[in-house]
Amino acid sequence: MRALAVTGATHHPLLPNVPTLKEAGVNASMVIWYGIAAPAGTPEPVLSKLRRDVGEVLSDPAVVKRLSGLGYQVAFLPGAGFRDYVVNDLEQWKSVAKSAKIELE
Repeated sequence: MRALAVTGATHHPLLPNVPTLKEAGVNASMVIWYGIAAPAGTPEPVLSKLRRDVGEVLSDPAVVKRLSGLGYQVAFLPGAGFRDYVVNDLEQWKSVAKSAKIELE
């Protein structure tokens, strides 16, 4: 089996010589992401504690090593950074759906 491209915007550390989709001529990128969200109106002290605790876990070298060994790339985007990432991702897929004339029934 030969990898043709990685779907992220950058090269994957486990496959450094495999091109990205863009480098392979496909103007797209796609990553699977995981996040934690809280309901609207959650008090700021609770949000701050969640951000701090998740940030601590994701900066633990043992956690990063384990996740990296499984092929994950760890990136912590707290608060507005994560919100902006999700909004941009949704906009990208809205554009894809529109150009492909995909509609919900």
